[in-house]
Amino acid sequence: MKTKNLILSLLVVTFLLSCSDDSELTVILKQSGNLKVELTQNETPVNETKVYLIPQTFMLIDKAAEPTSYIEYAIDMVTTNEDGIADFGEVNVGNYYTISEGVVVGSLIYHPGRTVQVVSDVNKKYTMEATDYYGTITITVNEYNSNTDIWEPTSGYHVAIIPSDFLENTESPEEDIDAAFDEDVTNASGMVTFNVPSGYYYYALVYTILDNVVVYELTFLETGEDYNRAINFSI
Repeated sequence: MKTKNLILSLLVVTFLLSCSDDSELTVILKQSGNLKVELTQNETPVNETKVYLIPQTFMLIDKAAEPTSYIEYAIDMVTTNEDGIADFGEVNVGNYYTISEGVVVGSLIYHPGRTVQVVSDVNKKYTMEATDYYGTITITVNEYNSNTDIWEPTSGYHVAIIPSDFLENTESPEEDIDAAFDEDVTNASGMVTFNVPSGYYYYALVYTILDNVVVYELTFLETGEDYNRAINFSI
């Protein structure tokens, strides 16, 4: 028995010396993690909706570029399940941008999107609440007063807000108004305020009757942005 133990000990020592002399220990680190994105509307799961995964390197710093324009660079697309979850499974480590196709809330269409990070060997879950992705546009409409020779805020003007890509696909003022996200009439201070989805480049349609609709370029609306604009209306 002692002889057998001695032989085994010698074999182990020989093996260890062989490894230390002739081999190098290679450590391979895991270079991926698991990613899930939850899509909700007023905390209710949004199912059967496409969510796209885009490498952050493609998200160029361009305020005039709508996030949906980067969908062509997506490396994956997953449709949310009944729990509003888009499960991308195992994804290479890195920073990404996720964006969903349109989530309709009343007359508004939201495109929630956010930056996400995939960490090595970690399960990550992010939530996108559609109605959190909005900004505020306040417009003051001025009318020229020939008696005072100044532009003054005026009530009673119709103002409609429309995204640029919607406006490009209409052919008449009536279609413009129908496609608008929201519409209101200026108050006694000549003002209207809209809470509308972010991620769009907006235009304003100002008119008294449909025969005199004037289109004004506004801004690309960021999430949480408060945009104010004074418009001197003239036909």
